[in-house]
Amino acid sequence: MTTTGSYWDRFSRNRLTRRKVVALAGGSAAAAAFLAACGGGSKESEKESLVFTPADTSSAGKSGGSLLHYATTDIEHFDAVAANTASTVNLGSVFAYNRLLKFKSGFYPNVPDGSSEPEMARSYEVAPDGLTLTMKLRRGPATKWDDRPPTNGREMDQDDILFSYNKFARVNPSGANVDNNRNPAAPVKSVETPDRETLVFKLAKPDATIIGLFSATDHLYIMPKESESAFDPQKVVRGNGPWLLDDYQPSLRFVWKRNPNYYMSNRPFPDKLEVPIITEAAQRLAQFRAGNILTDVVSGAQEEVLRMKADVPKTILYQPRTLNPSLSPSVWFGYEGNSPYKDVRVRQAFSMMVDRDAFHLAMHNSDAFEAAGLESPGYVNSAITAGWGPYWLDPTTAEFGPDAKYLKFDLAEAKKLLAAAGFANGFETTLTFNVQGNYGPYYTRGVEVYAGFFQAGGIKVNQQPLQYNQFLNEYYFGYRGGASTRGSGGAAKGYSGISVQAERPYATAVNLMLGSWHPGGSSFHGLTPDGNNPTEGDPKLTQMIEDIQKTFDQKQQISKTHDLIRYMTRQAYFIPRAVTNKPFEVWWPAVSGLGWRERWPNNAIWTETAIDWWIDKSKPPFAA
Repeated sequence: MTTTGSYWDRFSRNRLTRRKVVALAGGSAAAAAFLAACGGGSKESEKESLVFTPADTSSAGKSGGSLLHYATTDIEHFDAVAANTASTVNLGSVFAYNRLLKFKSGFYPNVPDGSSEPEMARSYEVAPDGLTLTMKLRRGPATKWDDRPPTNGREMDQDDILFSYNKFARVNPSGANVDNNRNPAAPVKSVETPDRETLVFKLAKPDATIIGLFSATDHLYIMPKESESAFDPQKVVRGNGPWLLDDYQPSLRFVWKRNPNYYMSNRPFPDKLEVPIITEAAQRLAQFRAGNILTDVVSGAQEEVLRMKADVPKTILYQPRTLNPSLSPSVWFGYEGNSPYKDVRVRQAFSMMVDRDAFHLAMHNSDAFEAAGLESPGYVNSAITAGWGPYWLDPTTAEFGPDAKYLKFDLAEAKKLLAAAGFANGFETTLTFNVQGNYGPYYTRGVEVYAGFFQAGGIKVNQQPLQYNQFLNEYYFGYRGGASTRGSGGAAKGYSGISVQAERPYATAVNLMLGSWHPGGSSFHGLTPDGNNPTEGDPKLTQMIEDIQKTFDQKQQISKTHDLIRYMTRQAYFIPRAVTNKPFEVWWPAVSGLGWRERWPNNAIWTETAIDWWIDKSKPPFAA
């Protein structure tokens, strides 16, 4: 299979005028309709007025009403301590339970910086030697569990914390990232409660990732000790988070009610959060149009944005300040046999074949938005993507240094590098990818686009689609034998071509380094500075990661991360997702407080973004 699909073809046909045309089918009509609905025009002031500007409305916030949201699928179960799946976390845990720490929100116009603050802890401190983390716990009515039996409104205590940690460390997949008794590379050796208000973690070695791990949405939640035997935590929810489960009908809906004892006074504002399960995209769009859903339904379907805003002009168009940190889709290299990718010049050449402007056009519908008078900037990614905020180093700036050239499109230089490596006429390679569809359409589109770039660079690309389990074990875990829990990983065998990967989410940029680039990481992808022993990694890179891991000062950690990015770029061990964008969203204006807070990537919307939202019945769809 050597041909590429429609996304690459569309770009190729329009290459010389890609900033002057609307790329996607139907985009021109949608853009025209959008401009007509918004009054037309293209002056800069008019462009700015098309997009909603956040404001702090919390002082005017009114309690009451229902926030009408939705879910696209049902929950697996509600046991927040046992599971780290997207299903349990995003449909249950984030509403019902609290963590010890959480990531700080970014308040408009600022964005979050990755630092943490207390949640069920009220303070925390790391000892000067980095080997002890001490937390002081919240006490009092603000920690009360659900009033219903068997918790009966009692206050949280240290036994709840110990029960939750011990179960988490034992059974939750994320526990292996934290508990040293389960994983010798993890930081926590022991947990003690010397008194009812103090929690002490003893660490095996200085490890700054522990703060982020205790703040992460998919790690440790605190549940009542009664969940051990007095009720079934997979089916029953007895939390002290912002919302209490009022009604759940499998495959139909969730209804959450406001927790009057939540530790943040007078939050949340709405009395109820109604979450019907709507699996069909067309039905979600229809329900939004009818005003039965108030929250955005188009951020994952950017081709629908302009049409929706034109069809329902009383809605508001919003563009979040933060960026998705995902590396997906990214391109990784294999090193087996006579693989050409053992030569760093070949890897560098492949990176220089990637046209970042073309990627933004093909993947993000940017021209359609620009035709509608909306700015749709692209952010060129490095090994740590733009979504990681201050940890990202922008390759378009002078600060990055000379290695930034490997993240720029330069086909002539790429061919010179290939010739210097002995491949003046290019070569044939296999590009392997997951064909099953569970990585989503963005990934599938990226496979086409990357294949097109490499073919334009003189490489004969043979696309090799594999089913998910085979791809996961032989390519994602190709250099991490036995790591897969979804198949028979076996011994690390590696591969000789290239693969397009969808990276798993991580709590922090440092956890990404440890998980995917360190040879001890659970998702290590294989890399080598000299073409030999890719399962052992790059010793210099490993040392850089471990140095960052033990650095608690965030400014120093960021500076060291920037040095690592420069090194990774020079070594070209993989090609990160070429460009990140800010997707547009469409909301009903009755959701007041939108955008005032924004969350750190991959973390809890309902406590770090939505906690200030309130329902303004004076605005559409409730009023004209």
